[in-house]
Amino acid sequence: MKKLLVIFISLFTISLFAESGDVTQILGRMQYEIRQKGTELCEENGYRYLILKSYKDLSENGFTFDCDCQDMGDEVFTGTHSYEDQEGKEIELSYIFVASNKKPNFPSFDVREHTTMLSFYAQNMARPQESLVNYISTVEGLEEHIASSDKPLLLNFSSPKCQPCLTFVPYYENYSNQLAEQFNFVMVNTTVSKELCEKFDIQGVPTMVVLDSEGNEEEKLVHLGLIGIFFEDQFAENIAECENGICPISE
Repeated sequence: MKKLLVIFISLFTISLFAESGDVTQILGRMQYEIRQKGTELCEENGYRYLILKSYKDLSENGFTFDCDCQDMGDEVFTGTHSYEDQEGKEIELSYIFVASNKKPNFPSFDVREHTTMLSFYAQNMARPQESLVNYISTVEGLEEHIASSDKPLLLNFSSPKCQPCLTFVPYYENYSNQLAEQFNFVMVNTTVSKELCEKFDIQGVPTMVVLDSEGNEEEKLVHLGLIGIFFEDQFAENIAECENGICPISE
């Protein structure tokens, strides 16, 4: 009897986890689809930030999501979005999006950061034959760079085990040649330079720290998309300086 009970409990547990996995997969696909739709609407209408106020699965699953947020955007979009699931079944969702160009005080989706990040992966960027990137591993090495120049310094924390970091390296090297008059470019390998990571409180990679000409921290940019936006803005005043295929500037 005990063996039968154990078998029954085991089968029930396996079934429960299988159903839970299915639900997680379904919800994950819904969130992906609804975010893609919101991204399209923001790009079409010139908004940067997307807030998902609510959505509802109009099919038999009946999943719903509601955000208790008030007056946090510039424009509201409502409508429906349809897609096919893995089994070819059509799923229809109703949605309410709020779009804004001012960063909300609660979790939101940064459309510009997302599209900028994707632009790096969309191009197969080649590394230049030479670059002006300096590699350092100690605080003393950083201080030497600061003392020997009157330009702001870009300190890129990277790791050979980080795929976004590896994707960004060719861009960073190309940027060092293009923006040599504005910045000094420095690269730090986080796997061998714990001292610098502690000094700038690096919690993840890629991270780029912007220092003024005296070595004071002005800005810390975490994640590939935000780093890309920094360089987009540097090139914005004179796009002609950006060679074809090197600068992922949104058109």
